[in-house]
Amino acid sequence: RQRRPRQMVSNLALLLRAAMKTPRTRTKAARKIRAAMNLTSPREVTKKKRLLNLPNERPKMSRRPPQRRQGLR
Repeated sequence: RQRRPRQMVSNLALLLRAAMKTPRTRTKAARKIRAAMNLTSPREVTKKKRLLNLPNERPKMSRRPPQRRQGLR
């Protein structure tokens, strides 16, 4: 008899769905989602996100001052 992995994914899907409903609770839900992600394998997370067409976490932009243009004087 084969052991099934814990059903964290459905929980994550529910969180994601809840996150999409209201813009106000989005950040709060995002925090919960991130917590749930720590308990699931990343592949399953991305699979779920693709189903709910949610973008993956964007990498933070590297802080760099805008380059000055020399040509305009």
